Amino acid sequence: MFLEYDLVIIGASPEGIYAARQAIQYHKRVALVEQGLNGQSQNFTCSISKQITTFSQHYNCVQSLGYISESLSSNLLLETTQHLIQTISKVDFRSNQLAVLAASGVDIILGSGSFSLSSRLSFDIDNRQLRSRAYLLATSSISRIPKILGLEKIDYLTPLTFQQYQIKKIAQTWTILGSTPVAIALAQYLVSLDQKVILISRNAHIFPQEDREVCHLLQAQLEAMGIQIITQNQIQEVRFIEKKKQVVLAKQVIETDEILLASGNQPQINDLNLDKIKVEFDQTKIFTNSQLQTTHPQVYACGSLLGGYDIPEIAEYEVRVVLNNIFSAKKIHVNYSLIPYSFSTYPTFARIGLTEIQARQQQNNIKVIKAYFKSQSQTQFLDTTVGICKLIIDSKKEILGVHILGSHAAELISFFTLAIQQKIKLDQLLKINSPSPIFAEILQQLSY
Repeated sequence: MFLEYDLVIIGASPEGIYAARQAIQYHKRVALVEQGLNGQSQNFTCSISKQITTFSQHYNCVQSLGYISESLSSNLLLETTQHLIQTISKVDFRSNQLAVLAASGVDIILGSGSFSLSSRLSFDIDNRQLRSRAYLLATSSISRIPKILGLEKIDYLTPLTFQQYQIKKIAQTWTILGSTPVAIALAQYLVSLDQKVILISRNAHIFPQEDREVCHLLQAQLEAMGIQIITQNQIQEVRFIEKKKQVVLAKQVIETDEILLASGNQPQINDLNLDKIKVEFDQTKIFTNSQLQTTHPQVYACGSLLGGYDIPEIAEYEVRVVLNNIFSAKKIHVNYSLIPYSFSTYPTFARIGLTEIQARQQQNNIKVIKAYFKSQSQTQFLDTTVGICKLIIDSKKEILGVHILGSHAAELISFFTLAIQQKIKLDQLLKINSPSPIFAEILQQLSY
C-alpha cells in the first residue's frame, strides 16, 4: 500500500515532534514515524542535567549565606533531585505531544521502518510504503561507547543509565570519561553530594570548541569545587581488581567505585538502510551540506545526528532551515554564528558568534573587551562573583561574538543576540537603559 506525503519525519524525538508541529503550518501532508527510538530518554537526560544544576546552584548559594549546614545541604539535594527524576520519568511527555499532533492533522505512525529504493525512494513500515517529496531524519542520538580495552568486562554508567542509579549518601569515587556539557553538569552534581569526582578528557581543556579563556575560568571553578580534572590523556585500559575498578592512563592508575561514560553521542540510525540509499555517515554524524541536505537529495537531517551539541535551540533552528528549503523556493544556508546557546554548568556558560581565535582567523583588526562579574554589586551580595563577559568586536564596532560565564548568562546572552542579529553596534548598545541590574553593570564596564 502506497501513501503519499509532502514530508515524512523519521523519529519522534523532541526535534522530530517540533518539526511536525512547524510543518503543518505550511498546510502540507505530514507523517511522523515513531521509529521506536530512545531519543526521548536522551533529551530527558539533558533536561535532568539542567534541573540538577539549578538545584546545585540554589543549594550552594543558600549554604554560602549560612542558612543550612553543609551536611543537610547535600542530603537535601540528593533527596530532592532523586524525587524529581522519579517524578519526571513517570510522565510520558512524548505520547501527550503525539496525541496533540494527531489531532492537528499529522499522521502518527507507530513502529519502526527503513528506506527502500526501487523505482523511487520510499520508507517502508508494516507493509506500507511511505512516499514523500522529502524525508527528515530526526532520530536523535545515543551515548557513544568508546573502544577501551576491558570496558566490556566491567559495569559502567552512561548519562541515560545514571538516571536509574541510586546514589549512596556515603562518599564514593566517580571517574567521568569525557568533558561534554552533560559530563560537567553531572560532575558538579556529584561533587555537591560530597562525592569524589575525577574527570578525564583527551582534549587540552574542557569544551575545546569554545573560547579558551572562558573555558579556563570554568575549569578553575570546577577544580575549586573539588573536581579533579585530567586533560590530554588517553585511557589505555579499564579493569576490575580486588573489588575496585581501575582506569589505566599512560602514567597513572586511578582506582574508582564508579565509571561514568559521557564522552559524546552517536547517531541512532541502525536498520534505516541509509547505506543502500547512498546517505553518507560515520560513527559520529550524518554528513549534510549547508542546506542540511544529505548525500541523497530527498533526505535531510537535523539535531544531534549532525555531530554537534545536543541542544534544543540549535536543533529547532536546523528544523526551520530544513522546512524552508523543502517548502520554499528561496533556499537558505545554516549560519550557526547567529544562534545563541548555553550549557547547564555552574556558573552558566553561554555563547553567540565567533570565538577570539575564529575572529582573528577572519580579520586582523579586532578588539576584545571584557567585563568581570566580581566587580558587580549584585554578584557580590549573592556570592556569585566568578564570571566574565567577553566581547569580540571589529574595527566598525560591530559585535562578532559574545561569551559569558556567570550567573544569568543564559538571560544575558539574549540581549547580545538581538544586537548581533540586528547588527546593532557596541556604541549603540551602550546607550540602552536596561532594567536588569547585571546587564546594566556589564554595559557600564564595557564602556570603559
